[in-house]
Amino acid sequence: MFVNRATEIAALDDVLRLLPRAIRRHTALLGLRRIGKTPLLDQVRRRHPTIAIARLDVDAIVTSPEHFARAVVSETLSAVLRARAAHAYVAETDDGLRGAAARP
Repeated sequence: MFVNRATEIAALDDVLRLLPRAIRRHTALLGLRRIGKTPLLDQVRRRHPTIAIARLDVDAIVTSPEHFARAVVSETLSAVLRARAAHAYVAETDDGLRGAAARP
């Protein structure tokens, strides 16, 4: 359930509405732990099921460059598969990334 999130949802809807016009706005959800960032993003994903929306935890950003790169690729592939209604876990290994990238 969302309380007082209409402004945030509208802002994210606007970001996604501009994509077909090739207007890109990089967006980040920032806030304290357990404030509702993930449920907000999940709601936006439900509202736009055919758009590949990736989510990257800060933990992945602050570790090694290799872990960060694998996390970005894994989450991007997961978002694309989710948008194609082909949900799948994408392992952050060479084989896992290759396998997900080869999926139709």
